[in-house]
Amino acid sequence: MQTWLVLALDRSVIIGGDTEIGVLDAFLIVDGVRFTLGAIGEGEPTLFREVLRLRHALGVSERQIAVTTGLSRSTVSEYLRRAAVIGITWPVPDGLDDAELERRLFTPPTFDEKPARPLPDWSHVHKELKRPAVTLLLLWEEYRAEHSDGYGYSRFCELRWSSGVRGERCC
Repeated sequence: MQTWLVLALDRSVIIGGDTEIGVLDAFLIVDGVRFTLGAIGEGEPTLFREVLRLRHALGVSERQIAVTTGLSRSTVSEYLRRAAVIGITWPVPDGLDDAELERRLFTPPTFDEKPARPLPDWSHVHKELKRPAVTLLLLWEEYRAEHSDGYGYSRFCELRWSSGVRGERCC
């Protein structure tokens, strides 16, 4: 099996070499088949597909895939882990082109903007604290009875102070 790393620079091709010219295209040739190194080319298979094919169709070890493709073993392992998380094996589904495969494998999960836990009603807490014999601990216990997944007491106190509601100290 022959493996070549090819860097295309300004319409010329340099194999090996330590030039500092900007790389326009980088690809790998494995047994005469050209694979891009991450950037999506016109109709060229990517290394993501080759890693999946070698692992699932041929049963090649991660270490041997790394040697064959020129990737590090940890990168091969990461590609396979990401593919397993989203449920992709070989053969890759027909409707999944290289751009979509790369997007699914490497797009970070969306960040949910809403708070993970329900916030207490601070105006109610402030009003209740003015009553005699009502403590912040008592109000927190009521809050937790209503919201079992709510904040713990110390975080409840921190949030109260950061909410701008002032009154007696909580702890």
